[in-house]
Amino acid sequence: MDAAGAGGGGEGNEVASRLRDLSSRIADLAASKARPFVPHHFDVPTQHAADGYTFRALLAADLDTYHAAASVSPRDLRAAFGIFGDAECGAPAAGVEDSLVELRRHEKEHELRLAFAFAVTSNAPDKEGCADSPRGSTLPNKEGPLVGCVFLFPATKIGFDAEVFLWVTERRSAPQEATELDASVERTLRQWVQSAWPFESVAYPGRVQCWTAMAKLPWRSEPVPRIALDAQTVIMHHARGHGLATPRPFTSVAR
Repeated sequence: MDAAGAGGGGEGNEVASRLRDLSSRIADLAASKARPFVPHHFDVPTQHAADGYTFRALLAADLDTYHAAASVSPRDLRAAFGIFGDAECGAPAAGVEDSLVELRRHEKEHELRLAFAFAVTSNAPDKEGCADSPRGSTLPNKEGPLVGCVFLFPATKIGFDAEVFLWVTERRSAPQEATELDASVERTLRQWVQSAWPFESVAYPGRVQCWTAMAKLPWRSEPVPRIALDAQTVIMHHARGHGLATPRPFTSVAR
């Protein structure tokens, strides 16, 4: 399967047309009710390298590696979103096609500046890995091994501008090594968000703020435009109860 979804000139023109239509619908929604996640003049970082890690946009081309890592421990991926799990990742991906739809959703939201997903790779080679395991597999253009993913979403709770989630893959057999890896990536992530992103108040649910405290905070009332879990619908995402309103269907480029 061609994970990147590349095609001929005709298909490329059709995809471009669909994206323009989707961008127009998002712009209409943003102009009416929705608050922009980041200012229109803000240049979204495309890549960040520090402390032995590289952060760059999560792509549909990452399908094989992402699906392999998520399949090892789908509960950990879901647990990274805690009380937001149903709204942000739905049911654990059952197959490659499900993972592709999920990646397409993240990729399109990133392109449209609705939310941002990043792959986190280690700059150090994984000498103990093997070709058929998540631990040894690498992302496109011979990057280092995938160690996790970062998700920056519009805040759903009053008092924050953004909610940042970090999922670190199970790459170490020893619990202490896994804990150290998680803490190391989190430190680098928090420094990057503080220095490079325009948010005044950032929540790290399940990390800085415990899930119990997050659950007690009041929901924000205003909706934000997002792409639905099926990667085929533009929606107005309401924080309270994660209700969805004003669905705007479009033909998914993942098909």
